[in-house]
Amino acid sequence: MRRTDRGHAKSDAVEAIEKVEFAAPPPDALPLPDSLSDLQPDELVRLERSLVRRLDFTLLPVVVLLFLLNIIDRNNIASAKIVGITDTLNLTNNQYNTCLLLFYVGYVITQVPSNLIIGKVRPSIYICGITSAWGVVSMCQGFTKDFASLAVTRTILGLVEAPFLPGVFVLLSCWYKRTELPVRVAILYGGNMIATAFSGLIAAGITSRMEGKAGRPSWEWLFIIEGSMTVAIALLIMPLLPDYPLQSTHRFLTPAHQALAEYRIRKENAGIPDDDSESVLWGLKQALLDPKLYMFTLQQMALITAQSFNNFFPSIVGTLGYGSTTTLLLTAPPYFFAFLVSLGASLHAARVHERGVHIAVPMAFALLGNLLAMLARGTPARYVAMFLMTAGSYAPYNLYMFPDSQKPRYYAGGGVMSGACVVTAVCAVGIKVYLKRENERFEREEMGGEVRHRGIAGSRVGRGGEAVVAFRIPDHVPLRTNVPDSRTYLQGFDDDLIVVHSRRRNKADRGRPPIGHCSSPVAGPAFSPAAKAELATPGGVPARGFPAPFLGPTEDHKTALRSRLLMATRTLSLADIRSHNTKDDCWIVVNSKIWDVTDFLDKHPGGSGIILKYAGADATSAYDEIHAPGIIEESLPPENLKGTVEPSSDAPPPATPAAEAVPAPGKPEHDKPELHRLISAEDFAKVASTHLTAKTWAFYSSAATDLVSHGWNKSLLRRIMLRPRILRDVSDVDMRTSMLGHSTAAPFFISPAAMARLAHPDGELALSRAAGSEGIVQCISNNASFPLASIVKAGVPGQPFFLQLYVNSKREETAKLLRKAQELGIKGVFVTVDAPVPGKREADERIAAEKVSAAISGATATNDKKGGGLGRVMGAYIDKSLNWEDLSWIHEVSGLPVVLKGVQTAEDARMALKYGVKGIMLSNHGGRSLDTAQASIVILMELHKHCPEVFERMEIYLDGGFERGTDILKAIALGATAVGIGRPFLYSLAYGQEGAEHLIQILKDELETTMRLLGILSLDEAEPEMLNTADVDQLVRPATHAFLRKRVRAML
Repeated sequence: MRRTDRGHAKSDAVEAIEKVEFAAPPPDALPLPDSLSDLQPDELVRLERSLVRRLDFTLLPVVVLLFLLNIIDRNNIASAKIVGITDTLNLTNNQYNTCLLLFYVGYVITQVPSNLIIGKVRPSIYICGITSAWGVVSMCQGFTKDFASLAVTRTILGLVEAPFLPGVFVLLSCWYKRTELPVRVAILYGGNMIATAFSGLIAAGITSRMEGKAGRPSWEWLFIIEGSMTVAIALLIMPLLPDYPLQSTHRFLTPAHQALAEYRIRKENAGIPDDDSESVLWGLKQALLDPKLYMFTLQQMALITAQSFNNFFPSIVGTLGYGSTTTLLLTAPPYFFAFLVSLGASLHAARVHERGVHIAVPMAFALLGNLLAMLARGTPARYVAMFLMTAGSYAPYNLYMFPDSQKPRYYAGGGVMSGACVVTAVCAVGIKVYLKRENERFEREEMGGEVRHRGIAGSRVGRGGEAVVAFRIPDHVPLRTNVPDSRTYLQGFDDDLIVVHSRRRNKADRGRPPIGHCSSPVAGPAFSPAAKAELATPGGVPARGFPAPFLGPTEDHKTALRSRLLMATRTLSLADIRSHNTKDDCWIVVNSKIWDVTDFLDKHPGGSGIILKYAGADATSAYDEIHAPGIIEESLPPENLKGTVEPSSDAPPPATPAAEAVPAPGKPEHDKPELHRLISAEDFAKVASTHLTAKTWAFYSSAATDLVSHGWNKSLLRRIMLRPRILRDVSDVDMRTSMLGHSTAAPFFISPAAMARLAHPDGELALSRAAGSEGIVQCISNNASFPLASIVKAGVPGQPFFLQLYVNSKREETAKLLRKAQELGIKGVFVTVDAPVPGKREADERIAAEKVSAAISGATATNDKKGGGLGRVMGAYIDKSLNWEDLSWIHEVSGLPVVLKGVQTAEDARMALKYGVKGIMLSNHGGRSLDTAQASIVILMELHKHCPEVFERMEIYLDGGFERGTDILKAIALGATAVGIGRPFLYSLAYGQEGAEHLIQILKDELETTMRLLGILSLDEAEPEMLNTADVDQLVRPATHAFLRKRVRAML
C-alpha cells in the first residue's frame, strides 16, 4: 500500500491497474452503428430484450414448424410399414432397410454444397423452396409401385431435405448470439420429438379413414396428404420467415431491431481475427490434430447408435399386440415425454453451464429403457421402457438391427443400443473431465501471461507466439461500454466447452505485443472475485469472469480504461468524499458512484451553484427525480468516475438538506382509482392533483398571474354551440387526417410539455409508445426529460414525430439539435415564439423547487429573489434576439418544415405567410406566458375575419384548453388542421403508458360520437355552419377601434 498525493491509500491492485500496458487496437474494432449510437445502455438492453422476444415469437416458431414437417415427411415411412407398405410393394426386411438407408445417402451428398448456397440467396426463399420440394417428393412416395421406385424416391427425398437443417442453423446464428443459441436449438430439436409424436397421431387419423379411398391403400394416402400439407404450409409461411438482419425489411422487426441484430453478431465475432490467409489444408490439419474432435465424434456415433430405433418405433410398439391404429396412437406419448425431458435438460444445462452430466444421466435412463424392453414380460412395463428409450435422447438414424424375425424382443437392436448408451455416457463424462483439466491449465497459464495450446507449436498469448487462443465461450458480450473505442469480452467459466480459434500471425506482426497484452497481473490474484465481477461489465452489472480489454494506444484510451477498472476496485469512505467539497475540488455521489465534477462546474448550463450545493455529498435524490438513467455517464468522461461508496457506509447527506417534494394532500398510491373508471380528461386531472407531488402538480397545472387566459381557454370553447343535423347515414365515420403530409389516426396530437418524467419514470418514453400504439403524432418538448433519440426510438417504425424548438442563445447548440432531429427522422420543427422569457406562474414559484435540468436543452431551474419554481427552467438559455429573419436559418439548418408555435394575432399570421413557414400554431402557451392574452379559439376566429387567405396556404394548429371531443371538432370546423393537447397527457402519466393510451381512446370515442351526432362522416365535412359562435363573436377584434388615435407622451 502507498499514499496518493491527496493522502488516500492506494492498493496493490490499483497500482497494478495503473501500470497496464496497451497495444494497438484490433483492425476489426466495431463501434455501435450510427442509428444506435445515441441509445443509453439501459435502452440498448431493453431493445435487445425486445429483439430476442420478437425473434422467439416469429423466427423460432416458423423454423420449428418447418422442422416438424421435415421430420414428419422423413419418418412417415415407419407408419406406412405398420399399415402395409411392405406387403403392397412386396418388400423384404433388407429392401425396406435399404430404402431407409438410401435416404441418408442422398442426405450426405447435398449437405455440404447446400452450405455454400445459403449465403448467396434469401433464406426465406431458399428454406421454404426446399421445403416445398421435399413435400412434392414425399407425395411421390404414395405413387411408387415397387422397391426400385421407392428406393429412388427415398434417395431424392434425402437430397432435397438435407439443405434444410444447415440452412436453418446458419439463419439462427445470424440472429441469435452464441449464448442464446443452445436453448433455441434445444427447442428446435424438441420439435423433432413433437413431430414424431404427431406423425403417429396424424398417421392414425389418415390410415383409419382413407383405406381403400379411390382404390388406394391407406399408406399411399398417408404420403400424398402429408406431402401436400408440407407444400401448402411452406408457401403460406414464406412471407413470415425473416431473411438476414440487414438483407430486407421484416414484417415484425423495426430498423433498430435489424441494426442491433447485425451489430450483436458482428460484435460477438469481432474478437476472433479472421483476416489472415491460412489455407484450408492448414485449418484441416489443425482440426485433425485436435483430440477433442475424436472424442466428440465417438460420442456422436454412439449417440446415433443408441437412438437408431426411430424408424422402427411403430414396429416396436406394435409388439405390444394392439391393432395398427392403436399402435400408431401409442407411439405419440413417449415422444411427448421425451420432448419435455429433453427441453428441461437443455434449459437446465444452459442455466448451470454444464453439459457432460446432462448427457450422461439421460443416457443412463435410456439404458434402463433398453434393458426393460428386452427383459420385461408385462405390457405396461415394456411400454414404460419405451418412454425411457425416447427420453434418454433422440436422433433419426437407422441400423439393420430390427428384423421382423426378432420380434418382440429385438435382442440384437436392444443390445447394441444399450452398449451405445454406455459408450455415450462414458464419453460425456470423459470429455467433461478432460475439458475441465484443460481449462484449468489455460487459466493458470493465462494468469502467468501466457496460454499454450497443445498441438500448435509455440502458441502463446502475450508472448508473440503463432496463435491466438480464445478458449472459452463468452457468457456475455456487452453491447456497449462507456470506454471510448473499447471492446470488452467476458470469459466464461464453463468447464465443459473449449473453443479454440487459431491463426498464424503475419510476419509484420511478429515481435510486436499482441492485442490485449498486459504486463501487470490484471487477471491474477491482485483482483478479488468481487472485483472481477465488477470489472466484467461497465457500470457494475455483475457478470461471471473478468474482461480481456482491447484498447487503443492513446493516452485518452489508457486513462479511460484505468478509470473504468478503478471504479471496480476503489471504494472510498464518507470522510474521503466530504473532503472534496470546494469549487476547485468537487465530487458528488450519484447512485453510489463517485464523480469528479470539478471541470464541469463552469460548463453546467444552470451554473455551478446547484452542483456545489451537493459538493462532497449525495446528489442521488435530486438527480433521480428529474434525470433519465445514464445521463451522467453521457455527460462526463469515464475518467471522472472515481469509485464507489464503501458498501458498509451510507451515502453522505447533502451539506444543506434539500427541500424535498412531498405528495399533495390526498389519497395514498394504492387508493388511486382503477384506470377503467376514468372516463374523461378531467378525471385524469383529479387523480393527478392528489397523486403527483406538490411540486409536480404546481408545475403542470400553474398558469400566469391571475389565470385569466388559462380560464378563457376552456370556457370560450364551451360557449360555442353546436348545430347537429339529423337523418343522415353515420354508420362509417373516418376521423383520419394528415399533419405536414404525414397521416394520423385523429386530428389531435400530444402537444409539447416539459419534464414529463416528473409524473412517471418513463415520462416522454411512455407518451411516445402510447402515440405509436394509437397512431397519433407526438410533438417532443425541447425541455423533455429524456434525450431526443431515446424518445424517438421508443416509438414504433414509421411513427411521425415533431420537435418543439426553443432557439438557444448559443446558436451552435440549436444547430446541433436540429441536425440531430433530421438524422432521427423528425418530420417538422415547431418553433416556440411566444416565450422569449417565461411567464410569471405564481403557483409554481411558491414551491421552492430543486434546481433540475432538462435532458435535451440542458437548461436548469433557479431559486432567487424572483421566486423559485420549475417553470423558470426555460428562461436561462432562450435566445431573446430571435426574429423573423432567423426563420430561414432554422429551415436551412434542419431541412425540415417550420411551424411557428405561439402566433396570437392576425398580423403575425400574415407575417408568417410572408416568410414562407408551413404552418402556425395558435397558442397562448396554455395560459402560462402572458396573462389576459386571448384564447386560441378567438385567435382562430380573428384569422377568419382579417386574413382568411392563410387557411389556403398553410396549416393551422391550436392548443390550450382542449379536453373534449367536442372542443376538437369545433376547431376543425373553423378551419384548424389539428389540435394539440398538453396537460391532460401529463396527468395521464399517473398511469404510465396505459394511462396515455386510455386518454387517447377516450378522446377518439368522444370525437367519433360528436361527428355522428352532427351528421358527418369525415373531417372534410366539418364546416363553420355547424357552429353557433354568437356568444364569442363580440370578442373578436374589429378591423379598427373607433376610439383609436395616437397619443403624445407627456413630457416631464
